[in-house]
Amino acid sequence: MFKWLKKNPRRSSTEADVCFERASRHILANCYDAAVVEFTRLIEIEPRSVRGYLGRADARTLEAAEIVERYRASGGRQFELTFEELNAPSGQSLHPPEKDKWWRLNERIMKLQYESKGDYQKALKLDPHNSHAREMLQSLSG
Repeated sequence: MFKWLKKNPRRSSTEADVCFERASRHILANCYDAAVVEFTRLIEIEPRSVRGYLGRADARTLEAAEIVERYRASGGRQFELTFEELNAPSGQSLHPPEKDKWWRLNERIMKLQYESKGDYQKALKLDPHNSHAREMLQSLSG
């Protein structure tokens, strides 16, 4: 997933490179919000930066996956519940506090995935042959 993390040794260190390095460290430390901020700065400096869009999309995708894993590790039910299962008669459904938590987390995951799709699409627009962006976009759309 992190092919874009490789630094290009031929380039001098610019402000965009510094943002990229900081964002990369944040991703490796699982600090996805901080990584998104740095990748956004990189994109502001270099609006046609494929690595900026890929990095920001990957950070959001990883954050969404981490949310699901934390929820499951805490004993939460699967995110794959259907609307009918979520609203089933008492005893078959989630209890109100867990249902509220499920809705909040699901909403956050959907937002992260939506934003990731936009960034992968932008990366593909800039580099139509980028296989990573294409694969990730297909996995989010599938």
